[in-house]
Amino acid sequence: MKKKFTYICVAASILFLTNACTDLKEQVLDESLTAKLTDQEAANGLIVPVYALLPELFQHTRYFALQEISTDEAILPYRGGTDWGDNGIYLALHQHNTSSTDPNVNNTWKTLTQALSRSITAITSFKSSNLPNAELYTAEARGMRAYYNMIILDLFGIAFIKEDAGTTSKIVRGDEAVKYIESELLAIEPVVQPKSVMGPGRLNQAAVWGLLSRLYLNATVYRNIYATTFDFAPADMDKVLLYTDKIINSGQAKLSADYFSIFDDDNHSNEELIFAVDQRADLNGHNRLAYFSLSGDQFPLAEFPAANGTDGPAISCREFGQAIFIRLGCKLMAM
Repeated sequence: MKKKFTYICVAASILFLTNACTDLKEQVLDESLTAKLTDQEAANGLIVPVYALLPELFQHTRYFALQEISTDEAILPYRGGTDWGDNGIYLALHQHNTSSTDPNVNNTWKTLTQALSRSITAITSFKSSNLPNAELYTAEARGMRAYYNMIILDLFGIAFIKEDAGTTSKIVRGDEAVKYIESELLAIEPVVQPKSVMGPGRLNQAAVWGLLSRLYLNATVYRNIYATTFDFAPADMDKVLLYTDKIINSGQAKLSADYFSIFDDDNHSNEELIFAVDQRADLNGHNRLAYFSLSGDQFPLAEFPAANGTDGPAISCREFGQAIFIRLGCKLMAM
């Protein structure tokens, strides 16, 4: 029996070897293995990854959770049964008892640093690009690098200075970080195009003005996050008004007639949006934030019946009312 089994194994091995030596001739149906990318195609391939992680960053389990669940604006309670428990991570986040293993913190950090890395890769690559509008693409990548750094500074108190993918980052804090981000945004302000050309899904001129105004609005805190009191310098506040006035007077954005249309899944043409993640289903899915706070039997988008509400977070009606009041009564445009 043992000898017979050996013969079977040898025969099987020969059969596999015979098949492995088949002269396979692949018939390419929809792509070419030898095609050379044009300069424009190569440029698109570099700039798209710079923006690609924005939908992930603004998922309800990442940046949104850190910014909202950790405040009095929202809470994600465990109501028993099969509702949200997640080992108490959202309760801990709301109580400011978050541990180093919290997935919301870790995933937000990884997404931000990866997006920052992609921006630097694009900047480095565009230096040798033959594309006529390489300067514009470089400005976009630099602006996104500044934007990601500003979020990192806001969340973690640091920013990264890195000009080339092959070098080591310099970590900066406080006033040095604020000045670095400011200098990057000011450098690209005259290069990037108006929103009417770029659209709200790419870093446009109005978006740069908005980011500058946000930076100046928070600069006092960024310069010394451990201060016991904060004195918001008039010079910073004047710049907030300067750049928000630029947005308003440019005509690149205006308040929407219907407030709730800002949050539609087809809001890419909404004039109030200045810089936002495009929520169309064929680009970024089905707008996870739209159903995050809905009850389990509600469906925000009819074409996605599986995207029912999560029975998740609760939001303060007082905070929601204040948000609408501020929108109607303040010169600051929505970002």
